[in-house]
Amino acid sequence: MTGGFPREKPLDHIPVYDPATETWSRGPEVPESRRRGGAGAVVVGDDLYVVAGIVDGHMGGFVPWLDRVNLVTGEWTVLPDAPHARDHFCAVEIGGCIYAAGGRTTSHATGELFSLLVAPVDVYDLATGRWSSLAKPLPTPRAGNAAVAANGWLWVVGGESHTQGEAHAEVEVYDPERANWKAMPSLATVLVQGGAEGGVKGAAGQGVEGREGSAIGWRAERRKTVRTRRESARGNRMKIVHEKVGCGRWLESC
Repeated sequence: MTGGFPREKPLDHIPVYDPATETWSRGPEVPESRRRGGAGAVVVGDDLYVVAGIVDGHMGGFVPWLDRVNLVTGEWTVLPDAPHARDHFCAVEIGGCIYAAGGRTTSHATGELFSLLVAPVDVYDLATGRWSSLAKPLPTPRAGNAAVAANGWLWVVGGESHTQGEAHAEVEVYDPERANWKAMPSLATVLVQGGAEGGVKGAAGQGVEGREGSAIGWRAERRKTVRTRRESARGNRMKIVHEKVGCGRWLESC
C-alpha cells in the first residue's frame, strides 16, 4: 500500500528488486479487482502466491483471497479463498503447503484497528489446491508479525496487538510433524512489521510507539553450556543477548 493513513491505496503492480544490480523495476500488473495491501506473499519456483490482505488501507475491506502470479509470464490466476480473512501478517511455504499465520481484520472505520486478531492458522496444500486450518491455533495471537520456515518448522516472530503497549517479543514455533506449538526464547528487541528468513533473522522493525528496533537473529545451538562472548558475523561485531541451553540464542548487532 502507499499513501497516507488510514486510506492507503494498494499498488497496481508488483515492484521487483534485483540484488545483483541493486535496482528496482516494475513487475507484473495486479488485476484491479484483486488489488490489496497487508497481504502475505510466498515465492514457490516461478510463482508468487498472494494471500489475503485488505483493500481499503487501514479502514477495512479485509479479504480471504488467494492468487498466484507467474513471475516469468505475468499470468495471474485466482485460487480458492482461505478459511479466514486476515491482513498484516506473513505467509510461508513448508513441505508443499502455504501457512498463513497471525494477522488481524483491521477496521479503523469501527475503531477496531488492533483488536480483531486472527488466531487460526490456515494451510493451503499446493498439490490438492485445498485449504484447511490447524487444529491448534497460534498460542499468542498478534498481527504485524514476521514468519519464517526454518528446519521444517513454522516460526512466528514478534508482532503487535491491543493487549499490550509495546510490540510483542514472543517467538512461537509450530512443528508440522508433531502438530504441536513450542515457545522459544523471546526476542532481544521487540519487532513489528519486520521480516524474517533463513537462520532465523529479523530485519529492523518498529514498536507500536514507533521506536525503531535493531537487527536481530536466531542461531541454532547444540552446545550444553551458557556463556557470553563477542563474535564476528559477515564482518560485523555481534553481541549475544540471549541464549538457551541446548536450543539456541538471539543475536543483536551492536
